[in-house]
Amino acid sequence: MATVQVEKTYAKARKAILKGLVAYNRSQIGRRKWKNIAITIRNDAGDIVGGVTGEAWADWLFVQLLWLDEAHRGQDLASRAMDAIEDEARAFGAKRDYLDTFRF
Repeated sequence: MATVQVEKTYAKARKAILKGLVAYNRSQIGRRKWKNIAITIRNDAGDIVGGVTGEAWADWLFVQLLWLDEAHRGQDLASRAMDAIEDEARAFGAKRDYLDTFRF
């Protein structure tokens, strides 16, 4: 009988779950290209002060992380980073975006 449990090792569990999900998805729609995308925002010293990451798969962009240091907010940088990741995904063939956010 199968059991449900909390894992102590995130990476190993994630790898197994992703492997199963990819296999299932392929059985439903065939093999599709996949691309990880990272857009960074850097200060004058070259340090990363924000950015956005995501994955393009099939015709979707899945935005995973978006962050901008407070000192750089209000300058349209996050919007420009989002435009950049969408442009990159569009060039890859994505036509749709998935973004989940919340505000404090």
